[in-house]
Amino acid sequence: MVQFTEKLNKVTEYINKMMDDQQAVGLSVAIVKDADIIYSIGVGNLCGLSMGIQG
Repeated sequence: MVQFTEKLNKVTEYINKMMDDQQAVGLSVAIVKDADIIYSIGVGNLCGLSMGIQG
């Protein structure tokens, strides 16, 4: 389970980096396996304030 959590942490880090690099306003991502959502994140930037919500 630790390996899986580490991989998801890397996905989150990558998403945050890409958001910064691309100066994106918002993004949502979901990873689905066998009809179950195993990872989801919604990230937004409102007036220069970074906000992250993880599911």
